[in-house]
Amino acid sequence: MTETAELSDYVLPARSAFESYDSTFFTWNFPEIYFQMRPPVLEPMGESLEMGEIFTRLADALGLIPQIPKEVIQAARKSRMDLSTALFAMVNRNPKAMERMPFILAKVLGPELKSTHLAMLWGLLLTAPKEVRQYTARAGYSPPSFFKSALDTKALKAALTGIITHRSIAPLAVLAPMFGHAESLYQAIMDNPQGLWIGRSDDINNMAELTTDDGKIHLHIPEADAWIEMVDPEKEKQALTPDPAYPLVLNAGRHKPENANTLMPNPEWNKGRRACTLAMHPDDAARLGLVDGEKVLIATETASEEIELEVTKDVRPGMVLIPHGFGLKYEGEIHGVNVNRLTQSTHRDPLAATPIHRYVPCKVEKVRE
Repeated sequence: MTETAELSDYVLPARSAFESYDSTFFTWNFPEIYFQMRPPVLEPMGESLEMGEIFTRLADALGLIPQIPKEVIQAARKSRMDLSTALFAMVNRNPKAMERMPFILAKVLGPELKSTHLAMLWGLLLTAPKEVRQYTARAGYSPPSFFKSALDTKALKAALTGIITHRSIAPLAVLAPMFGHAESLYQAIMDNPQGLWIGRSDDINNMAELTTDDGKIHLHIPEADAWIEMVDPEKEKQALTPDPAYPLVLNAGRHKPENANTLMPNPEWNKGRRACTLAMHPDDAARLGLVDGEKVLIATETASEEIELEVTKDVRPGMVLIPHGFGLKYEGEIHGVNVNRLTQSTHRDPLAATPIHRYVPCKVEKVRE
């Protein structure tokens, strides 16, 4: 029962990341492409479901998933090759079905793979554009030998005949590399739960992949015009002039070895450590008459919190830092300070509407007895 669950009207039985297949779809590397599908390491508790399964059931209840032909369901039970041909025929008859393909795969392939997340991963690989196949080819992935030999089988020819009969736009020349790529890469991912390099971008001619008509990056964003006009030296100086009522700047979200998160609310994780503190430069501490280790009050326009002071040169003068991931409730007690409470929702980026966590005007003073 987390803090979020306590505020919820309904709590759906989602499995934790330890109980389901899960991945991160962003990596900080270029030109190599790294991917990991993390397998479950614990048996799921009770009647919990993968999050993808919950989303699929909600979409189904809302009528967002089109009727799935029997031949597609039957094909999924035979093989993924049969499913591929049946899906292409389905999309050819009803192009809008492509918009709901993740849900369709979750319903027909999820039971076969025992995971909606694996079904969606396979679908992503199957529908990957040809540029992705070029990336993976540079990493040494090509259609498996069993697939090359399967091109001559009666089953495949029959399946392809079925597609063409339905006037499909996906003849063998299109389907073969797509299916071969999906199967080869999917199997490699499943064989390497620790993660692996699945491709390499073209770092020599990567600008050629731009899809704009003129082949250039368009930096002009009309919605940002008014904002950009405000960015000049004088207006910047005015905007950065400290408010006398809140002369310091809180940078919310300090990263430390002691950072917790909602998966680790137990304070034993940081037993004996100075986990959640307000870091301040020695010059500011001396000016305010504060000493390391004492309780101080930090206040913003939104809220105030009492917190332990940490005097350190790791922070710049004029700024204070508080780590994120604290203020969690464990066995009825709150440990640390939830720094998000100090951030005002209206103090935010004008385009993305993201609260400006890294620049929160604040003041720090002694705790009054």
